[in-house]
This record gives sequence, structure tokens and C-alpha cells, in this order.
Amino acid sequence: MVVDLLEGADIEGNSHIVVMDRFYTSVKLFHHLQTEMKILAVGTCLTNWASYPKKLKKTKKDMKERGNFQYECRDNMTAVVWNDRRPINFLSSYHDPKDVGFVRRKNKDGTATN
Repeated sequence: MVVDLLEGADIEGNSHIVVMDRFYTSVKLFHHLQTEMKILAVGTCLTNWASYPKKLKKTKKDMKERGNFQYECRDNMTAVVWNDRRPINFLSSYHDPKDVGFVRRKNKDGTATN
């Protein structure tokens, strides 16, 4: 479905980045987009896909505090789990995991943290 839509849009190899939600994101799709169509992609994902790294399947207890993250890279693709109120998983064929930034966040009590 995603590949059909992108083929119809005539954007192959034109430095585009496709953003999608967890119902469409998969390692297999991202690999196809990158190698066959020269399109980069990023999106949140479900962790029950067979090709998602097992060591990144985390629960709220595993991640402990907000802002913690782990990543794994393979074949120009990065899988990340980042803890907000709960673990958020995403895949990217665009982002470099070594580029880490910090954002000031407001807590419920009004204080700000990095």
C-alpha cells in the first residue's frame, strides 16, 4: 500500500523523507524504500514485528525515568526506544543516532528539566 502510493507520487530518488505512523512502519518496508526507491523514512513502530530488535522491546519498568533511550543500528537503519511517559519506539533510515540533543521540558509542577 505505501509503496503503491509512493510510486504514484513520482518522488523516487528525489531526496524525500516519508514520515509514517506505527501501523505502516516496518524494517522490511524501510529497507525496500531505501534500497529500491532511494526514499528515506522515519516513523513510530510496533515492537511485535519479527524483524524489530528484541533488545529494544522495553516496558515502562525497564526504562525507569523520562529521557532514557537506547538504539541499535543495522544496514543504514536505526531502531530507537525513548522513554517519555512510556517507551516510544521508532525506526529511521534518515537520522544518525550519534546526533543527540536535549530539550527543556516542563514538569507537571511547573519546573523545567533537560
